[in-house]
Amino acid sequence: MASLKIWLSAVILCTSFFSYGQNKPLKFKTKNITVSKTVLKVAIADNDYKRARGMMFVEKWSKYQGMLFIFDKAQTRSFWMRNTLLPLSLGFYDAQKRLIETFDLTPPISLAQVTVDKAVSSEPAKYVLEVPQGWFKKHEITKGSILKGI
Repeated sequence: MASLKIWLSAVILCTSFFSYGQNKPLKFKTKNITVSKTVLKVAIADNDYKRARGMMFVEKWSKYQGMLFIFDKAQTRSFWMRNTLLPLSLGFYDAQKRLIETFDLTPPISLAQVTVDKAVSSEPAKYVLEVPQGWFKKHEITKGSILKGI
């Protein structure tokens, strides 16, 4: 029985150690970009770790108005709402920085929810812009709109 308690304590300690900081906000570079004629300040996710983490665990928009994911090359991109707390709109942009399409995604009801909203680009995308849900519609940003300032 004592060895079981020690083993369980070790498992709990390791789990706590490896999950520590997973929901802490990352520090992102920010940049002002222009979408069509609208200027917004975005966080830049330009490496694998920042792209994987994205908007996970962010509870409110604060220092920036969106997040721009920059990839090395254009390919089919897939985004999902796992551990994402804010309702988002996202736009997929091709290598020429033209808007391919947008999606509105809703956060899961709980972090334990098994199925979550996701979006997959219908064409190769090099850039993905995440903004508060409804942003593209509110600013009348449509397919073919150009992303500038990267």
